[in-house]
Amino acid sequence: MTPVATTRVLLADDHTLVRAGVRRILEAQAGFAVVGEVADGHAALAALKTQPADVLVLDLTMPGGDGFDVLRRAKTIRPELKVLVLTMHASPEYVSRAVREGADGYLLKDSAVQDLVAAIQAVMAGREYYSPPVQRELSAMVRGTTGGL
Repeated sequence: MTPVATTRVLLADDHTLVRAGVRRILEAQAGFAVVGEVADGHAALAALKTQPADVLVLDLTMPGGDGFDVLRRAKTIRPELKVLVLTMHASPEYVSRAVREGADGYLLKDSAVQDLVAAIQAVMAGREYYSPPVQRELSAMVRGTTGGL
């Protein structure tokens, strides 16, 4: 039997409870290992240089570096890295900028628990993943209609 590949996840969020909750969700699933947790942008970039991560779960508003800058620089440091934005920001400006900066997925923090696992699995399979409200907003932006998350 071939062993299941483990997806290595680095968590970057300035809220300890959020990191702990995401860690518990992922570690309860087969095939995931949280390889590190950081609370600011500078630490996220430093960890990417030393931690063997496949996915960065990134909050956009943290101290020590704008989340968009972290996203852009993370993709420069590790081009193969998948980045899943996990944020409370649902505005079209945040979504479109994150996509432009290279986010592979965009998940709102009020999403269902199973959406986190589905999002990571999707980006690891080479697909994008967006929370349903974000999908509606992206569709509205493409159509040129007003959205509204």
